[in-house]
Amino acid sequence: MAVGWLLPIHPDELTFAASDGNRILSEKGVDWMFADRMNGLTFEKMVTVAPAITADFDPWPGTRRTHSFGFFRNEAEVPGRRSAGSLTWAGDLNTHFWLDPKKEVAAVIMTQSLPS
Repeated sequence: MAVGWLLPIHPDELTFAASDGNRILSEKGVDWMFADRMNGLTFEKMVTVAPAITADFDPWPGTRRTHSFGFFRNEAEVPGRRSAGSLTWAGDLNTHFWLDPKKEVAAVIMTQSLPS
């Protein structure tokens, strides 16, 4: 039997984000984590080494893409979709997160499905 849940955000992330109104990370620290850390290099297509469980990854082909401390970064505006500087990543079981500091929006999609 399949069971599913639709929640606006995972409770752990909500607890961490709220933190009783106290800032956990400094604005400077967050800016550092979000900044391009590839020193002039760009993100290229990732080709799977395990096609039974993962697919190739090449989001927004033709746009400049980099990587920050822990996030894939869109360096160019994708009209109607992503702002320049938006951040994302995903796991093997299709758990995705995305945030757009310019638009002040974020999303988390949690699934457990293969192949991704």
